[in-house]
Amino acid sequence: MTTDATPSPGADRPKLVETTPAELLDFAKRCHRAGDHDAALEAYEALAQVVPGDSEVEHFTGILLYQMGQRAKGMDYIERSLKADDAQAGWWTNYGNILGAAKRPNDAIDAYKEAITRDPDAADAFSNLGVVQKDKYNYDIAIACFQKAIAIDPEHGLAWSNLGNLLVQVGKTAEGVHALLKSLAVAKGMGPKERRMLAFAFGALGEVEKAQQVYREWLEEDPQNPVALHHLAAVSGETPARAGDQYVTRLFDSFAESFDEKLAYLEYVVPKLVVDEAATALGEPRADRLIADAGCGTGLCGPGLSPYARRLVGVDLSGKMIERAKTRACYDMLVVAELTEHFANTPERFDLIVSADTLCYFGDLAAAMAAFRRSLKDGGVLIFTVEAHVAEDDADFRLNFSGRYAHRESYLRAVLAANGFAPPILRKEVLRKEIGKDVNGYVVRAEAAGSATIIASAKAPGRA
Repeated sequence: MTTDATPSPGADRPKLVETTPAELLDFAKRCHRAGDHDAALEAYEALAQVVPGDSEVEHFTGILLYQMGQRAKGMDYIERSLKADDAQAGWWTNYGNILGAAKRPNDAIDAYKEAITRDPDAADAFSNLGVVQKDKYNYDIAIACFQKAIAIDPEHGLAWSNLGNLLVQVGKTAEGVHALLKSLAVAKGMGPKERRMLAFAFGALGEVEKAQQVYREWLEEDPQNPVALHHLAAVSGETPARAGDQYVTRLFDSFAESFDEKLAYLEYVVPKLVVDEAATALGEPRADRLIADAGCGTGLCGPGLSPYARRLVGVDLSGKMIERAKTRACYDMLVVAELTEHFANTPERFDLIVSADTLCYFGDLAAAMAAFRRSLKDGGVLIFTVEAHVAEDDADFRLNFSGRYAHRESYLRAVLAANGFAPPILRKEVLRKEIGKDVNGYVVRAEAAGSATIIASAKAPGRA
């Protein structure tokens, strides 16, 4: 959220009694944009004494209060200012931003439209309206909004960036690359989201060297960035044994808030596939099993598993995902942990372990399978999904440009057998959409072979 003044970090505070109201308002706005909220609030409050009821002072005081956490009071000030003076397009845009932050997208859309009615050339209002429409999955409308903002202001870097990201997301990859490169030229820089999307788009277009260059330039600025390191390996044809913990944590923490909604748009059916497979394995729901959800994320499998569980445990590496899973109120225990280490050391012996769309961040599955087998009762069931590797090469698994691994069916059978599981049942299914294309994978169900000896260690098998 921004005011309409230029930031001035470190500005000396004037003696309030010696300034005119106009000077004091300018100072308050500069402090506000520079992030010196205490100084800005002091100045706004002083102005309120000098010019009580001034709509501009109330408007920016409201924005500041909202940013400082006094949300209800801030919203009241903003709405009061708009009632007093509803002609300011910029104020309506600010109000839309606040409403968007408050998770009131429909009201935000109305506010942006009010801004555009008052100023048909309000590029920021069009750009921000596009963001809200994108979040509501009205992608055609969002694209039109971004394009309108750019038509008004060809140097609008944020509109170019949002347009590029969305075009790649909906499968218009070449157009998306053009927009992202324009964003880079206009803004003279690019954030992590834009860099990752640009490199992904180059990879999808087969322009691997360009994708590599994006990640190398990113790493020049941030040499240890786990996202850039992991994806550079992917586009360089490298196949590390698994994605690093830092990568997984950063990735899933970053979109925990919008995870469920984004997956719905991608026609993501993995939780349903896993729960349906569990129902086939377990039969009639009886709340008498000890069940673990390995890589539970926001808990999408939880509601379907809970009717079968006397105790349901969720494990995930992302603390923010775990916080979202708590809101479903169907897990008896939720643990922030790396799943291989957790199940290798847990004293519990489960009737069922499921892992929905988590092992796609592992290449070598031997350690995970050994850990799951240790944690399962003899005759217990493991159900998991992975993406399918069907390319004509001799690799057991490969790391795709997406940053996720794909596994060959023969490898899955071999690694399960080597770690104490009976021959599995595998079904090939469409797991989700990505840039408009099907992502194929396997739903795997395997029973822990009856044995009094739990495997202590296992090496990755060769390709069967």
